[in-house]
Amino acid sequence: MPPPMPTERNHKQTRSTETTILPTTIPFITGSTTAFIFESTTPIITLPPTTAEQVCRITDAFIDSIRNSLPAEALQPPPVVAYVDKDGKEGLTSPDEEVYKGDKIEAGVIININPCYSCLCGQDLAFNCSAQSDSWQEPTDSCLVHYCENGVTKTIDRRQSCVCAQDEEVVVDNTPSSSCCYCRKNATGAPNVSPTIPESLTTPAPPTPCQLKTESRRLTFNTSDGDFCQSPGDLLLTKCEGACNGYDGLRVKAWWAETEPEHECKCCTGIGRYEPRTVQCATHGETTVDVMVYQQCVCSACGGASSFN
Repeated sequence: MPPPMPTERNHKQTRSTETTILPTTIPFITGSTTAFIFESTTPIITLPPTTAEQVCRITDAFIDSIRNSLPAEALQPPPVVAYVDKDGKEGLTSPDEEVYKGDKIEAGVIININPCYSCLCGQDLAFNCSAQSDSWQEPTDSCLVHYCENGVTKTIDRRQSCVCAQDEEVVVDNTPSSSCCYCRKNATGAPNVSPTIPESLTTPAPPTPCQLKTESRRLTFNTSDGDFCQSPGDLLLTKCEGACNGYDGLRVKAWWAETEPEHECKCCTGIGRYEPRTVQCATHGETTVDVMVYQQCVCSACGGASSFN
C-alpha cells in the first residue's frame, strides 16, 4: 500500500493592529444638556496589502503532461510526483525531498521527475521541463555507469568491456575508487577467456546526420500563463535532429600577434512554416494554435534561427 500523501502546509500572513477612536455613549450632565464623551477601547484589525504567491502548483494537468512525455518506468511511484534535491546526492534520498500533487514550488526551484528529466518553476510561474544529458558512476559500484537518454536513465555494466591479452586474466575491482577492472598475467599460462563483448559497447555508433524526423503523438504543452493544452488526438509532429560537420582547427599565438582561428560551427536547423492546429486548454477551452511544421533540415551556422513563413 503506498504511503499517504502529506497534507499541504499553508503559511499565514502576520496581521497588524492599529487603534481607532470609537464613540461610547457615556453621558454626563452639564446644566440642562446631556453630552457625550469619546474614548478609544476597541482595536480594528487591518491586513497588509496582499500579493500573489510566487509559486508553481503541482496540478493534475502538470502530472498528465509528464505522463505523456515519459514512459512509465521513468516516473516516480505514486503518489510521489517528483523530488527536490536537497542533499546534493543523485536521486530521491529522503522523504523530505518528495513532491506530491497539490504542493507549491517557489519560482526558481527545480524539481526532478527522475535524474534525467527535470522541471524549473520559472518567473512566469509555469514549469519549463527538459531532458538532461548527464552520466554518473554508481557510488558503491564503479563498474556501473548510468547515463541519460531521452529523459530516461540507462545503465552500462563495464564488466562486459573488460578485455585482456591471451596470457592475461581479467581482475574485477568495483570499489568506488577503482576503474572497475584491470589485467594481470595469468600464472598458469592457460589462454585467457574474456567475457563476450557486445559490439555496441566496443564500436561507437557513427553520428546520425542532420535530418527531418516525424512522429505521431498527442501534442501537449504548458503556456506561459500556466495553462495546460493538448490536442484531442494524435498529430504528425516534425523536428530536425542530427549532427553537422563543424570543427575547431589550428590556432597559433606569438608574442606580437596571433593567427585567425580556424573554426566553423554548424547546427541542425529547420526550414518550414506554421500551420494551425486545434487544441483543448484547461483554462481557455478549445482554441487554435500555430505549430511549426518543418519541410527540410539543413546544417547552418550556429546561432541562427529556424527559417519559417
